[in-house]
Amino acid sequence: MRQRSTSPRGPRRLCGFVGVIAALVALSAGAAAPGRARVGRPTDELTLYVPAPEGGGWEQTAIAMKAALEAEGLARDVGIEHHPGAGGLVGLTQFIETRRGDAHSLIVGGVGMIHSAKVNASAVTPLSATPIARLTRDYYVVAVPAGSPLHTVGDLLATLRARPGALHWTGDQPGGAAEQLAWRIAASAHVAPLSVPYLPGFGSREVANSLEQGDPSLVAVAGLGELAPARANGRIRVLGVAAEGASYGGEPTLKAQGLDIVAANWRGVFAPPGIRPEQRQRLIRMMAAMARSEVWRDTLRRRGWEDSFLSGDAFGAFVADEQLRVFAITAPYREAPNAEPPGRPWLWPAVAAGALALLAGAAGVAALRFRRAYRRAAKVRETLAPIDAPPPSQPSPVVAAINEEFDAWKLSAAERDVAWFLLKGLPMKEIARLRGASERTVRQQARAVYGKAELDGRSDLAAHVLDRCLAPAGQAGQT
Repeated sequence: MRQRSTSPRGPRRLCGFVGVIAALVALSAGAAAPGRARVGRPTDELTLYVPAPEGGGWEQTAIAMKAALEAEGLARDVGIEHHPGAGGLVGLTQFIETRRGDAHSLIVGGVGMIHSAKVNASAVTPLSATPIARLTRDYYVVAVPAGSPLHTVGDLLATLRARPGALHWTGDQPGGAAEQLAWRIAASAHVAPLSVPYLPGFGSREVANSLEQGDPSLVAVAGLGELAPARANGRIRVLGVAAEGASYGGEPTLKAQGLDIVAANWRGVFAPPGIRPEQRQRLIRMMAAMARSEVWRDTLRRRGWEDSFLSGDAFGAFVADEQLRVFAITAPYREAPNAEPPGRPWLWPAVAAGALALLAGAAGVAALRFRRAYRRAAKVRETLAPIDAPPPSQPSPVVAAINEEFDAWKLSAAERDVAWFLLKGLPMKEIARLRGASERTVRQQARAVYGKAELDGRSDLAAHVLDRCLAPAGQAGQT
């Protein structure tokens, strides 16, 4: 048997061998791409949540991230999931509830999500998740169809002053950054913002499609990168970019044409709440390495996105400032001294009369819908009355059918409880009291239920249960 040497040369040889190996490892790490060296072992799987329909800027960001992360070896398998609804709030709520503590998931979001939180009075905001990194900035543009008679911002302002109702604006959700930009342009033309018709879109793809249909009265507000395909095919015309300087991305800016307006849409990623500090730091390093990669930088150039990388606590502070800024916005310019155009004393009474007429019409429609919803809810309550008590070990066919629908919708336990209370006709305050939660939380959970079920509200939920669950159960009992 070979004896272990007791000579001091043995340890010295071992140390020398270890030193050579360490030097080789260091050299190989230095020769590797700078993004890979600091991240460590690549993540096997990573899921990117896109809380918006396909084709929008958030999906474009997720697709670009997937390409860069996989090409750089930072993640082996990157999946993309769409969870649209309420300007990103449905997906954000699902992300927070279902992915808590999961360090292999990120949600893509931006300033539009904060606007949605304000418009919907939501207790859930991007800061309910864990800020990881801001990635890009995309300046807003004012665009028209290629066949529009408007060629410059001056043409736009002249038309607004002469016939403010002749132009129809479109963009993101009501009260969002796009509509606010339309308000600011209207105020610059000394036109009451409320007199400018605004038709919200559902994602940048829908806005681009609306422009490409060629309606000469349409004016759209969207990100410059989001409209890149429509610009390339020559079917739209950009009147101005809300950026600094005289031009940006080959297009004239609003500033160069007399409007001192700058507005940009930033996009970033957030992790679920509840991840450990070391997991958060790993995700931050991964995003930093991705942002340095040539694949990502090539995407920025092609899309016309501006690199605005900011990570960790600095990004969290930025999001907090953005929430304060957005939540403080008064809409629409009620305090603006120049909102009423000089020499037109009739405009505000006319606007007020029109608003009253619209309110009267909306009240009539709401009353009709309420009567229909009440009849549906009464039918549901009548059918569900026997199951107010805890269900027995063998649930009735009605309960079983409804639970199957809830399973198909993938409702969480909290959303399932809220859905049952909604079917029983309880008001939101009562549901909040029974669940020991805030009314805002319950409303957010109800919106999540409607989003997962692809329904518009409580009346649609009741109608769906009547059509899909109650009627078949009743027929089964008669056979």
